[in-house]
Amino acid sequence: MILCGERPLRFAAWFGLGGAFGALLSGGAWSIYLWQEFQNPLFPFYNAIFHSAAGPAWNAPRVVPYRFPHGFIDALSYPFRWAVTGNSTAEAPFRDVRFAVLGVLAAVGLCASAWRRRWALSHRETEFCIFFAVSFLLWMLVFSIQRYLIVLEILSGPIVVVLFYRAAPLAARNIIIGATALALALWVKPSDWGHRPWTNAFDRIVLPEALQNPATYLLVDKPVAYTVRSFPAESRFYQLADSDLPILSGTLFDQRIRGGLARPLPGGIWVMLVKGRPMPGDLLGRYDLEIDDARPCLTLAGAGPDLEFCRLRLGQSR
Repeated sequence: MILCGERPLRFAAWFGLGGAFGALLSGGAWSIYLWQEFQNPLFPFYNAIFHSAAGPAWNAPRVVPYRFPHGFIDALSYPFRWAVTGNSTAEAPFRDVRFAVLGVLAAVGLCASAWRRRWALSHRETEFCIFFAVSFLLWMLVFSIQRYLIVLEILSGPIVVVLFYRAAPLAARNIIIGATALALALWVKPSDWGHRPWTNAFDRIVLPEALQNPATYLLVDKPVAYTVRSFPAESRFYQLADSDLPILSGTLFDQRIRGGLARPLPGGIWVMLVKGRPMPGDLLGRYDLEIDDARPCLTLAGAGPDLEFCRLRLGQSR
């Protein structure tokens, strides 16, 4: 988009200054905190450059691109599969025909411009469309995860209007755009991502007596951290499992966990996970802990699936 501007060098300079100012304004304070805490202003990203002792030396979390399109044809089919039912790029079902409409309009517009030997879009509209197309391509190559496409989902409406405005006959332009907007609104069905309905808002977990004393909780699943506000303020919570930032032995996080476990609280040590899911790996054994089979686990209703709290004890090596 910058290279297609009327004054590319000036455009690039202002774009860079604006991006730097926006980054400082929105994330400057957080970056300062990360630098003071972990010696990396972008932690855990780019840690192969900053070498923070708190995490592994990689430049980005090793997220497996498990939804990456398998070839050009598969990628090309994404918008049309979303128009019927979308689950290839999302954890929850959805339906979105806007990108299929955009694909058809773009193809028709390119063919019409080639036939007439005249570009129908203005310079600003062309920049807008290039920004959208390149962003969509980068999203597909890097992520292909629907949750990361929200900005382009918002911009799809203006793009549809721009393409219809240039392609539709002048007399029927407003009618066509209005009818298209109504049809899209009726057909598009966004995913609820597992959210609770507004009529059933989540407040706090009602704690049984066994959990009302300050205790240490090890989190090995997601989503469970939202429950923290329900527990006594003196309690401690440690996340042991995360695909983006594994807790490596000897790192700052590992030292904090071991330090907290060495200072026991009156409520003991518990592991918190989603009920019915298996324990991911040997996370407890690293700290010489195991589930106390002599005491039954507690099941509590959460904002989504039920949660399970199991008391821990020192392992056999202790």
